[in-house]
Amino acid sequence: MMTRATIFILTALFCVMLVGCAQPSRAPLASADMQKPVVTRAVAETDAPPPGMVEYRLGPGDVVKISVSNKPDLGIETEVAQDGKISFPPVGEIPLGGYTRVGAERAVSERLDSGGFVQQAHVNLLITQYRSR
Repeated sequence: MMTRATIFILTALFCVMLVGCAQPSRAPLASADMQKPVVTRAVAETDAPPPGMVEYRLGPGDVVKISVSNKPDLGIETEVAQDGKISFPPVGEIPLGGYTRVGAERAVSERLDSGGFVQQAHVNLLITQYRSR
């Protein structure tokens, strides 16, 4: 049986594939342009969901797993409380209710930075249980 997260991911990938097929073709690059490096971001790393999709927002009861690059001691798995906050031991409570996954990662990173714990922290947040919807 598929979980909600699996269905969500499969639906998102399907929509991305459909949008990619609908893109008009581009003209070939001129020889001068071929020497310039091209920097692209993968669709999964963008801040916005594919067109037509609403990105999930955290709410009470959701369980999140937070990890900070190069700081394994800061990893935690916790539940979003009824007031929309999580308890993150190094910095205290952080309000994450209503945030998207990317927004929550930024909020935790900013709190670590402003508290002087980790400068420019690279935070990864994974929603392990969807309960608020």
